[in-house]
Amino acid sequence: MKIYTTYITKAASLLTIATGLFVLVGFFLRLPSFGSLSPGVFNLKFNSGVCFILSGIALYLLDEPVVNKLQKIISFVCAGIVLLIGVLTLSQYIFG
Repeated sequence: MKIYTTYITKAASLLTIATGLFVLVGFFLRLPSFGSLSPGVFNLKFNSGVCFILSGIALYLLDEPVVNKLQKIISFVCAGIVLLIGVLTLSQYIFG
């Protein structure tokens, strides 16, 4: 059963990274349809794409059977950056 959850977690992390890359490509090429999950609903911003990539990397690194110290440090740094971006974005919306 553990092997299936590893495949699911790896697939989810790679899908998250691919989504983030898709958003960044749309941002740099100025294609609004690349940054939208559904036409006309909302567009994902640059920082959302970066957060998708960083969270996918953190998930991918922590899903190994044996996680070494470097993998832990990199994944915690990625998660910390995602948290910092989230807090700064939220404070921007709250305080203008």
